[in-house]
Amino acid sequence: MCFPFQVCNGSYRRRQLYKGQSTEIQKTANNITFARLQDASGNELSTSASTIAVRGISGGLRGMKHGTLRPSCILLDDLQTSETAESPEQVEKLLSLIRKDIMNLGGKERLSILQTATPICPDDLVEKLKNDISWKTTIYKAIEKFPKDLKEKDSLWAQYFKLFDAEQITGSSHSESLDFYKKHQAQMDEGCEVFNPYRFSAKDGHISAIQKMMEIQHTIGNAAFQSEYQMSPVKHSYSIDISPSKVVAKISKDKLLEVPDGHVFVAGAIDLNTSYAATALLMAFKPDTTSQVIWHETFDMNVDQKLPDMAYNSAVHDKLLKIC
Repeated sequence: MCFPFQVCNGSYRRRQLYKGQSTEIQKTANNITFARLQDASGNELSTSASTIAVRGISGGLRGMKHGTLRPSCILLDDLQTSETAESPEQVEKLLSLIRKDIMNLGGKERLSILQTATPICPDDLVEKLKNDISWKTTIYKAIEKFPKDLKEKDSLWAQYFKLFDAEQITGSSHSESLDFYKKHQAQMDEGCEVFNPYRFSAKDGHISAIQKMMEIQHTIGNAAFQSEYQMSPVKHSYSIDISPSKVVAKISKDKLLEVPDGHVFVAGAIDLNTSYAATALLMAFKPDTTSQVIWHETFDMNVDQKLPDMAYNSAVHDKLLKIC
């Protein structure tokens, strides 16, 4: 594989011959085509005329081929950015690109697709593909099991981070926190398992990958660590799709304003639109958070928005009193 490139010495415009036949070797910024070679029996080598081509995600992927050859294996590497990962529209565009363009590049032949990626946020491209049963997903977590000591109220790790933070603020050496870790390492490391036990550097004041990983988590925060190192982004907010029909569908079949059996918590809210109406709602919840609407009513407001402040506030107050 390598020798034909070595003898070219960087010049790939000249026609290279092997046993009187062109090797058809190529090397450009976007493509490498390996030499067409035969073994002693005259059979072409498995790498003969194989091509590696690289493209950007928006670089004309549809119908991509080399001569008459279509791709047999595609490697996708981190297709999304932080911006695209947080946009449902951009995520759907990437999914569509993968399913319409990339997954059909093999033509009639079998096509293998591999992707290396880090999830950025819940419901991004990586999370959606992980939940797609047609993809086999392997997750590599930096920390497979966290130290038992973290569960203690005044843990040794908490004491360690106090020393570590003081060193970071003052710009002093890692010596005091390192000495503390050396003294208590067995207890601090107990129960912890890391994916790569060699991922640390002594020149940075680390003597184990556990120490290194725990420092990273403490420095960048749990949310970033869960995403970048644990491959499990934390969900901070939830989108709830609410429509009038969904509210009506949940209205209790029992008598209104009566809490159905098994419901242990009642919550109420008023959505106030002073120029139009106020919508009042009471909901009863079960312990598993499923719920029923036990009261839902809309009250006319229609307050003149041009009233002076005192008159406006008084009008709104009077309307709300009628609701109560």
